Amino acid sequence: MIEQGESWRRIAARVEAMTRAAETFLLAQRVLSEDPYGIGLKVFGAQGKLLHKEINQFLDQYRGALPPAAEEALDHFFSSSGLAGLLTDGGISGLDSVKLVVPVLAGITSQVSYLLADREAIGSRLVDRAFGHLQRSIAAVPSEAAVWQQAFTKGEIECEKLGGLHLLRFGIFASKADSAGARTDLILGDPLLTTDPLLAASEALILTEWKKANDKGRSEGRTGDVSASCVLSRPSSGDRAA
Repeated sequence: MIEQGESWRRIAARVEAMTRAAETFLLAQRVLSEDPYGIGLKVFGAQGKLLHKEINQFLDQYRGALPPAAEEALDHFFSSSGLAGLLTDGGISGLDSVKLVVPVLAGITSQVSYLLADREAIGSRLVDRAFGHLQRSIAAVPSEAAVWQQAFTKGEIECEKLGGLHLLRFGIFASKADSAGARTDLILGDPLLTTDPLLAASEALILTEWKKANDKGRSEGRTGDVSASCVLSRPSSGDRAA
C-alpha cells in the first residue's frame, strides 16, 4: 500500500534527522559534559515523545494491513521498550534523553523500514526485467538466438539450464519442482538446499516451469519458442527446500 509506505517514510525521515542532530549534540558533550539549558529533555525528549505517539498512531491506523513481521516488531517495541514512561515530564533529562530515546527510536525505525520493503514487488520487477532482456537479446544478438535455438532442439531441460543462468545474472535463483514436489536446481539438476550460499546471495527465488511451444504454435509461424511460468517464493528453513 503506497499510503502506508509514505506515512512510514515521513516518520523515518524525522527519526533520521533527529539522529543526526543527536550526534552533533553528543559531540558537544565531549567538551561540556553538562546540559545547563536542558536541550536533551526539551529537544530530544520532546521530539521523542511526539515520534512515539506518531508511531503508535501509525500502528493503529494500519494494523492488519502491515506485514506480520512489521506489526509484531511494533507491538514488541511498545510492550518492551518502556519508552513511553521515559518520555513523561521529569522521567529523564539531559544526556540520558539522547542516550536512551534516540537509539531506541532509530532501532525500531530501521527494523520496520526493512520489513516494510516490498521484497516480492522488487522480485517481480527483477523477473520482468530479466525476461524482457532475454527476449531482446534473442532478437538483437544472433549468437544468443543460436544458443537458444540449439537448446530448443535438445529439449526443455537445456532451455531450463540456459534460463536459470540468465536469471541468475539478475540476482534471481530459479528452481523447479520434481515429481515428488521437491525443488531442484535448474542448472545443476541437484536438490535445492537452503544452505547453498548462492541462494542467500540472491535477491529473489522463483519456482519455474519451462515449456516448449506446441505444434499448433509453430504452425502459426512461431519458431523456437519457449515459455516459462514462475512463482516468487522463499524456501522454508531446513536443509532441503521442498
